[in-house]
Amino acid sequence: MRVQNYEIVTQLGRPRSDTDSEAIYEVIDQKSGQKYRLKVLNPGLEADQYISASFKDEIKSIARVSHPSIAKLIEFGQFEGTYFLVYEYVEGSFLSEILEKEEFSLGRALSILSSLAGVLAYVHSFGVVHRDLKPQNIILRKDNSVLITDLGIAKFQSAIPRNITDPQPFIGTPAYMSPEQVEGNKVSPASDVYALGILAFQLLTGQLPFTADTMPQLLLKHVTESPPRLIDLFPDVPGTLSDLIGQMLQKSPEGRPQAKVVREVLREIHKEVERMGTASKVLYIPATSPERRAIEVKATYIMGGKVVQPPLDDELVYFDE
Repeated sequence: MRVQNYEIVTQLGRPRSDTDSEAIYEVIDQKSGQKYRLKVLNPGLEADQYISASFKDEIKSIARVSHPSIAKLIEFGQFEGTYFLVYEYVEGSFLSEILEKEEFSLGRALSILSSLAGVLAYVHSFGVVHRDLKPQNIILRKDNSVLITDLGIAKFQSAIPRNITDPQPFIGTPAYMSPEQVEGNKVSPASDVYALGILAFQLLTGQLPFTADTMPQLLLKHVTESPPRLIDLFPDVPGTLSDLIGQMLQKSPEGRPQAKVVREVLREIHKEVERMGTASKVLYIPATSPERRAIEVKATYIMGGKVVQPPLDDELVYFDE
């Protein structure tokens, strides 16, 4: 199968839900023989009226933002009514795939998160907002360095008006959407910080701070409910880390720290856990372990920042890698 002059070799990333229907492929440019990553955007976004000249100008602007941890955008085009993007090919695995197989030590998670915060601080200095930071848009190289893809592309995807109760698929990634995105308000660098806060909670605990049976319920939680406090789930975690994630997940964009501040605080926390000898610790139990249910049940008893003791005798502790 070919997309213009790109021959598809294999599929790299698969949709994880009905709301995340893009597909990612490893391709070979038939002209140059070079390898690239090609992403086919949501087929529901094929209507020309949603592609404005201003957006295409922004794509060009984003392509000029150069950073070792940002996947270089090679081409943006249309093929048989569907839009696609071509990125440089980098060896590594998507963070979404790694999360399904591995646990993250405290030190490893802090290193990844501080790197991501640094990249966000860089792009924000150019006035660019990612808009859809999530594990499916992050590649982890073998040396643990990060690579962010799809910078700013969500602006295109959010061009179609939606409503929380709309029965049609919601444009975006509900698990990582900031309250202002859910409500259709202005997106800013603070929206990326919120998504990074969700990701931080996930890397450290193995679960998302907000879950629900339906998409409208999940979106509503982003707007109305307080997330569990990390220190309530794991009392031995540094209080500064728990506080930082809480600040990143503030409902009001104005209440969240800037990405550059997040980076510096995470670096200091990383130094602290290394001094304490806890950098190699894993906060959460592997998903296959029966003890994992104890954490999940305990999390459901945390409401509004207060803990109501659940009917469990299990003590939650650190686990060595």
